[in-house]
Amino acid sequence: MDASEIVQQKKRQTALKLRIADLNRGEVISNEKMNFIEIDGKHAGRVNVIANVIDKFVNDGEKKYAALTIDDASSQIRVKSFGDDISKIKNIEIGDTVVVIGAPRFFNNEIYILLEIIRKTEPEWLLVRKLEIEKDSVSKQESVKSDDRLSRQLKNIKPTREQEQMINSIAFNKRVDVTEEKIELPAKEKILDMLKKSDDGVDVETIIMSTNLPVEEINNIIAEMLENAEIYEPKPGRIRIL
Repeated sequence: MDASEIVQQKKRQTALKLRIADLNRGEVISNEKMNFIEIDGKHAGRVNVIANVIDKFVNDGEKKYAALTIDDASSQIRVKSFGDDISKIKNIEIGDTVVVIGAPRFFNNEIYILLEIIRKTEPEWLLVRKLEIEKDSVSKQESVKSDDRLSRQLKNIKPTREQEQMINSIAFNKRVDVTEEKIELPAKEKILDMLKKSDDGVDVETIIMSTNLPVEEINNIIAEMLENAEIYEPKPGRIRIL
């Protein structure tokens, strides 16, 4: 996979919700143009992390650079920003709990996050994220164990014709149920649903953080709705339904 392919994948990819320890144990994949991170065989193009800020550095000189060290109780990692993007963290202070979305990078023997979006949140969300990830992990393990048990049981069974028809019927219904569970609202409807629930409008950054849709897709949808006069901007960065 070359650099251009990684960039295209990054545009499409939803930010993975991770604990910092999972990110730090990722495998660094190197090629001639850049390094990227794989976690459990999956390319981590973008990540979504909730953590506390424990250190901050800002160089606002000729070579603008800023870095935050964040900790989610599983591990620590640095979040870096360059150029004009350092303005994103100027209002972030040590002790704040933040949601960070960015691209994992590897340089000088260090995995870090190249900042895309950051916002303050309540400390309670640290526990919510921990439980969310643990629940997802347990669900995957239980699903694998259940499938393994079912496979072992069916392997030694020679069903009658009636039993075979019943098994096929159950399997079909199970596939239908799983498909229905995965049905999600289209991206535009997700955004409209958020706007309908707010009389004062919604910040674009909030939409990005809440929907986990690709940033480029959200921007395109918002631009289209503005052009069609479905929504308007009461102030920059905030949209409201007409």
